[in-house]
Amino acid sequence: MSAINDSVVLVFSLPYYPLFKTAHPCLFSTPTASTWKNVASEATKFPILAHLLNLKKLSETALVIHNLDLVSTIVALLNKRAACHTSLDLAANDSNTKFQLIATVQGNQEAVRELKNVVLQGYSPLSYKKIRVEPGNVFTDGSYSALSSVLLEQLTLLASHYCVEISICEYDLSFQLSDALVGSSELNEDGYLYVYIFGSSDMISVAETKAKILLSTLAQCSEVVESVEFPLSLLPLIGGTDLSNFNQLATTTNVDLLLPDVLPHIFTPGTTIEQNQIYISGESQPQVTLAKHMLRSLAIDTAGTITKLYSDEMRVMRGKLELLMLNHQNDLVNLMYHRGVFLQLEPLGTGGVAEYGKIVLQGLSAESIKQAENDIMTLVRKTYRCAFFLNQSAHRSVDADTIAKGIQSTVSRISTSGLNNEINNYQNSISIVYDATNASFEITGDDINVKDAVHQLLSILTPSGHANFSQFIYEVELSAAEKDFIGGKKNGKMIRIMNNLASNVIIKYNPSTNSTFLIELISSNNDYHSLISALQLLEDELPFEYNLNIPEAYHKLMIGSGGLMIQQIMRKYNVFVKFTNSNSINESLSSLSFRREANVMIKCPMKNSKNIIHVEKELLGLVDCYKSDLHYSTYFRLFRNHYRLLLSKREGDNTDVPTSSTIIRKIETTTNTFINFPTSEPSHQIELVEIRGLHRSSEEAARLLCNALPQDYEVKIAYSPKFIETVGEYQNTEFTRNVILPLRLLFDIEVQVFLSPEIDDSSYDAKPANGEIQHSLDSLNPPFHRILLSCYPEKRKNLDDAIEIVVAYLRSSNFLIIEKNEYSNQPIIKGSAATAPFSNATQTKRQRNLHQDPHLDDPRFQPQQQYFAPPVSATFNTPFSPSNLSTLYYKQPGVDTNAAHYYTPR
Repeated sequence: MSAINDSVVLVFSLPYYPLFKTAHPCLFSTPTASTWKNVASEATKFPILAHLLNLKKLSETALVIHNLDLVSTIVALLNKRAACHTSLDLAANDSNTKFQLIATVQGNQEAVRELKNVVLQGYSPLSYKKIRVEPGNVFTDGSYSALSSVLLEQLTLLASHYCVEISICEYDLSFQLSDALVGSSELNEDGYLYVYIFGSSDMISVAETKAKILLSTLAQCSEVVESVEFPLSLLPLIGGTDLSNFNQLATTTNVDLLLPDVLPHIFTPGTTIEQNQIYISGESQPQVTLAKHMLRSLAIDTAGTITKLYSDEMRVMRGKLELLMLNHQNDLVNLMYHRGVFLQLEPLGTGGVAEYGKIVLQGLSAESIKQAENDIMTLVRKTYRCAFFLNQSAHRSVDADTIAKGIQSTVSRISTSGLNNEINNYQNSISIVYDATNASFEITGDDINVKDAVHQLLSILTPSGHANFSQFIYEVELSAAEKDFIGGKKNGKMIRIMNNLASNVIIKYNPSTNSTFLIELISSNNDYHSLISALQLLEDELPFEYNLNIPEAYHKLMIGSGGLMIQQIMRKYNVFVKFTNSNSINESLSSLSFRREANVMIKCPMKNSKNIIHVEKELLGLVDCYKSDLHYSTYFRLFRNHYRLLLSKREGDNTDVPTSSTIIRKIETTTNTFINFPTSEPSHQIELVEIRGLHRSSEEAARLLCNALPQDYEVKIAYSPKFIETVGEYQNTEFTRNVILPLRLLFDIEVQVFLSPEIDDSSYDAKPANGEIQHSLDSLNPPFHRILLSCYPEKRKNLDDAIEIVVAYLRSSNFLIIEKNEYSNQPIIKGSAATAPFSNATQTKRQRNLHQDPHLDDPRFQPQQQYFAPPVSATFNTPFSPSNLSTLYYKQPGVDTNAAHYYTPR
């Protein structure tokens, strides 16, 4: 490195993913210029790879893929500029399994910022995707000797279009350095083949999507695959909180969904590859068509309310934003899916020399935007910035090369220190800036890394242990809404921290943006130990927040008279508990699932965070106590048809009728009850819903819910052993295509088939007359099958046509239709509320009549086993998991998706 007097030196790390293997033959590789190179030959071209040759047992045929070509070319071009210098080094952890690219940029302050942007624009991390497939899906003959020519041709076109390499081989590899050692790879014995895709992380995501679709369409099962296109910014909004809408859609239609990457082009600015399609895969065309219809309805509904969407813009310090994108990309993706909010980020290196970058948020409610901003600030809060200054005399005594090498070694050690754990996506990127003009050092990174880096730099700069520094500054950024919490009454917490350290540390508040502020801890007495102590005390006071849902029917009981009960809990555990209602979602939008948002917040200083679990346990214990001692129950029989229709938006007279979420919440608020409404589609034909409330309020809630149900029409069919295989939503494709699909798409009528035979015993007299022998119930009332058609009154005009379609299909299949008529649904089942006292001492006439309702004692409307048929609809086997999520893939028979996450009901 050249002399660094009167210049700025920036050293920063970038995640680096070289891929290794030995030269084992593959069954197929795309005939493009191979990206695999011999390690020895590459080490002569790129000296930073030379230390790999010194590893023991490295195979002579070891191959490597690296992306140093582009970055090295950029560095060479940058070094041709006057008064600037850029270099690259490679750092590895102790086991040489994970790597970091260490970039050093030197020049004046403006040039350093510009050069860093250029390096970031040329940076594109490598990665690979692995798809496990059945041999029969890629070979054309039973002997497995010839690969499908159609498959190979399509894979070649795919690789060329997305600038990736695709291989098919018999080895299950991880492409770590251990795979390039002698004897590391053995022939896989599980009978599968593996399709590997290598390239930049952005490109392989979309290439993997296309490859899976190709494998699916060419597989023996020949599944139907189609796509729906819409703006990427609507995907988290349409998917709903935790992608609950996609979850329900996959379950309802029995299809698989593949979602695009919601953070594309972070590392490839200016690319023209668009990823704005959701792919739908199903066993039959009717299933896929229905899924497309539901998906488009969600998309149109969301796009049609564009004026009701909420958006906001956050400004984040440029260095912190870059570290968020490098270290916490998965966290940002998980945040979008968890909150149902879209984040728009600038690609790395495109922000110019501006001090702040921006994040644009878009969501369906102000509350979801606020929650997403809090989540982002939690990540920002963990990103510290520390600055310290050398005394001028000390600065003159320290050799310039010593400073430069010290910074590089610090960044190398810190950035690779966390790479020995098993979490592959864990990153430790950090940056250090040294300004020779004022002898200052500035370190930005995750909190623990910054502390370690400062400690190591101090040991390098002051080997004798003498104090040579004029000032230390630590910066912690918080949301402006946390200022009162962190400071306490009249900033008492901050004053107490300074007093405990004998005023060796000063704490200042500085505004950062409109929504954030900086807490600066300053030590000007060469007392770094006191500064660290103050930082620890400040960290103990940082806010910790936990949210959960507790039914609102219990809120007043838990708060107590004058707030006495909840205040006792708060004082006992030194926490703050806040109860809110959960009516802040945008109710004008339809939804495919019912969710209850968090409505109880428990907040405390970080030092008391261990008490959160005890507070939650105590609150839930109160719920159980009130449930058993004060609340009474009524039960409600909910058909699957009714669940689906309640969750869809209805329109009438150009006015939006409340959806399920609104209906349930309004009933709960009006009657002060809790309706245990299912959060997913019932796996049984009928779901028994419990309603709880004080006195007989649950009965009133049940009646209000009953009034909100759609109307039903039933068709009874004589028992037939072939009914299950001929009539069923998932059992027969023809029934889905000819009955379910047209009724749902054209008439908004839901069809529910009760596959288990039933017996109508409503007219049977159980008492023998005149000693006559009682006849068998089965002989008097033979078993039958039932098909239920459900719709709302405004769609009843289509009912006659719908019935004709159902009857025509049944008669064409030679079924005997016994009866067609209105279905008198009596869903309310008496519970403990039927015998509970009324809230008033005197019963009204209406209440007495309701209590004596003869239908409530009718055996037809009591729980009977034959009503609860075994589940015939497939369940959602792999629920959403937000951990380690980048893209979501559908699952196909014979195709292994390697650690991806799926929406698949099969």
